[in-house]
Amino acid sequence: MPKRSTPILLPEVVLTVDTREPEHTSWERFFSLPSVRQKMDTADYGILGVPDVGIERKTATDLAQCLSWERDRFCKELERSRALRFFRVIVECDARSFLQGRYGERRSRVNPDAIWESLASFTARYNTRFLFASDAPTAARMCQSLLTKWLRENWNILEAVRKANADHNPSRTAVG
Repeated sequence: MPKRSTPILLPEVVLTVDTREPEHTSWERFFSLPSVRQKMDTADYGILGVPDVGIERKTATDLAQCLSWERDRFCKELERSRALRFFRVIVECDARSFLQGRYGERRSRVNPDAIWESLASFTARYNTRFLFASDAPTAARMCQSLLTKWLRENWNILEAVRKANADHNPSRTAVG
């Protein structure tokens, strides 16, 4: 039987939410962890004190627009994301609906095959993973889990998180 490693005790993780993320649609209302709003250059969600980790939130309609008439802007964002240690795009839609062209309340005139092939191209070109979640609560849970698991797997940056948390809440003592 393999030897169990000692579990890593994480400090209280504080998630970040980009200030441009609309509050009425933000995933932060579904998070079980605390969050703060701050400007993020790339991505909509991250970890306080870890600026090179991010998750981009997209609705099906947003992603269809990004893969068609807002393509240039989205390419620039994906190009910036290459500098991050960890970057994912989570789409509030199941993949089957997206493939069938259901990008929102009604079917789009954008060709679903062209959108799907653009998604494949962007995945290959920018090494970006697009993850599909059926709805906002599921997408938020996926976001929070990915961020906290990434932090657990990359424990060597915990000191940066501890410092950021201490700066954010000076009354708490450092963990460890």
